[in-house]
Amino acid sequence: MVTAPAGPIPRIDAWVTLAFVAVAVGASIWSVLRPVAVVFDLTVFLVGCGVYTWALVRAAARSRERTISLGGLFFLLEGVAPRTVVMWLWGFVTVQVVVAVLTAAVHPFSELAFGVLVPLFGFAMLALWSAVHGEFPRREPVPVE
Repeated sequence: MVTAPAGPIPRIDAWVTLAFVAVAVGASIWSVLRPVAVVFDLTVFLVGCGVYTWALVRAAARSRERTISLGGLFFLLEGVAPRTVVMWLWGFVTVQVVVAVLTAAVHPFSELAFGVLVPLFGFAMLALWSAVHGEFPRREPVPVE
């Protein structure tokens, strides 16, 4: 059995993803839940914006000592994270995208379209994990003449 990586970032991402699936599927079945879905989707989107900002601030602070690449920071490329972390966090993003697109497609031009904003949270969690825990090479000192 494969276990999720430890730590608050993957755990929070998992809970938000599960809640999104429940709210989106519930709202696609029972239209009375659509206002709840809109509020949930917008809240997760706005929290994701804040998480992205926090991740960028953390990465900027680490960039004084580490060479941080954009691919490593935003997509966990270049061996920045262990394979299990990459698979789980990208798995959460994938579930968020698939559920958002499917529920919006089942009821086009409805409130469920707000669900496409939710994957920003998953991408923000990728960036936050990388900014906090990512393995980046040490920055070489710049020679002073």
